[in-house]
This record gives sequence, structure tokens and C-alpha cells, in this order.
Amino acid sequence: MDGRLALKSNLALADGSQFSEYRFWMTFWPDGISLEEKAFFENIADLVARYLTLNDYQVARDPSSGRIGGPKLVYTRSADSAASGRNQVQVTEVI
Repeated sequence: MDGRLALKSNLALADGSQFSEYRFWMTFWPDGISLEEKAFFENIADLVARYLTLNDYQVARDPSSGRIGGPKLVYTRSADSAASGRNQVQVTEVI
């Protein structure tokens, strides 16, 4: 094993999709491995979205793997200044 993380990501300018109000989009996929369970990538996407939100970026995520017209998850900082951990970021599904 050569110590590589079997994950690729792509960052690109946003297009005219359902996320047109956002400037960039990011995707994650396996690199050289086959995964039956895609929850790993959902967790990575959620982790990155929360990190970016805590660093003052506006973030929305597509939980439906790119199906146009599907819901999106919008991430916002919690209004509760005492919030900690996962509670620092609120996630709202928008249809």
C-alpha cells in the first residue's frame, strides 16, 4: 500500500443548476477502489459542508446524487452561541 487516500474531489465554478445562487460546487468519489456503501461519501460531504459553514461560507449540498429537481440541504450557523459540536451548524432540507 502506498499510503494514498482513496478519495478524489473536484472543485468547479457553479453552473445554471438548482444551485445557481452558489459560486462553486464540489464533488467526491472513490479513487481506485470500489465501494458498495456510499454513506462514506455522504459523511465526507457533510463534514466538509459543516467545516465550510463554520468558516463563513454559504453551503448547500445535494443529497440525491445530482438528480435535478431533488431536495438540497442548506447549512447555516446555529443562532445559539452556546451550541457545540454538530449543533454548531443547522441543516435544513429545501425542496
